[in-house]
Amino acid sequence: MNRFYSSVALAGAIALSACSAKITDDAKDKQIKEEAAKWPAFSDQSLAGKIFGKSWSAASAVARVSSLDSSNIIISLYAESVANSCSVSAYSSKPYATVSIPAAYTVTEYRVDLYDTTAGYKNALAFNETTILGANTYVADRSRVSVASIDETGFQAYIWATTSQSISAENVSEINGQIHVSDCRKAVAFSEWTSLTGNYQLQTFDGATQDMRPITLQEDTQSKFYDNASSSYIDAMPFPLYYSAYNQYNFGPMEGLGVSKVSTTATSKILQYSYNGPINYSNKDITLILDMTVTKQAQYLYVEYTLEVPGLVTKTSHKFTLVKSQY
Repeated sequence: MNRFYSSVALAGAIALSACSAKITDDAKDKQIKEEAAKWPAFSDQSLAGKIFGKSWSAASAVARVSSLDSSNIIISLYAESVANSCSVSAYSSKPYATVSIPAAYTVTEYRVDLYDTTAGYKNALAFNETTILGANTYVADRSRVSVASIDETGFQAYIWATTSQSISAENVSEINGQIHVSDCRKAVAFSEWTSLTGNYQLQTFDGATQDMRPITLQEDTQSKFYDNASSSYIDAMPFPLYYSAYNQYNFGPMEGLGVSKVSTTATSKILQYSYNGPINYSNKDITLILDMTVTKQAQYLYVEYTLEVPGLVTKTSHKFTLVKSQY
């Protein structure tokens, strides 16, 4: 009898052990599923979503060294190209987002979960807006920033963040997607462009020899280029962008707007500039889409550009050569 009861007890213990193991496994599976649900897949589309319940899409992103902690950089995500965005006091009239990651970032992912009390939240993403009533800031419940690749001007990032579990429905903020972040520590000084000022002559246009007519390159300061977002004039370095032998558009790099790159070879310096966004030009609001490359070699400037101003200038591409004047 004792042996029988002992066998029954042993069988019962094994059954209870198996049941316990199954419960433990089920709990782990549930935890894994719940954890995965917190971190949905990144979108391959451009960074967009809602901030304070209103549709929002990112147009520019910059990373600046934190003024409070130099071991971190602060990524600012703007709905427009913000003039002098590398300034600590850069201002945007539209809702924007900020998040910090280590200054010595690598190709990896950074996550913050405010529901994980052991993780801390100093690097949580924040949604911000400035109104006539003051400033509003919501800290995301969960946020993640993935540095996908690093280049000479910054890095490509995938970003996801949400406040949906702690904010009323009309104020839900959630963004997802990818964007290139310009690292202000790698920014090209505007003086690289202004160093090209001087008197030149037009040597060729689209490969055809020209009459060496005189051309003056000079900086435009507080005159034709005005940024509505910051309510300020923008210094610019306009070029005579020829679209025929004797006709030109006058656009060029603008300080604090767009992306500039500089590279060198044994015999030349190559400057590149790109901008796609709003600007007020000669008291007219336009969208300027400009990509240009200037190769400086000895006394020559080899200029190639693609320009479009929707509604005003159809997309056009040309190249021309300027030679430094001796007079």
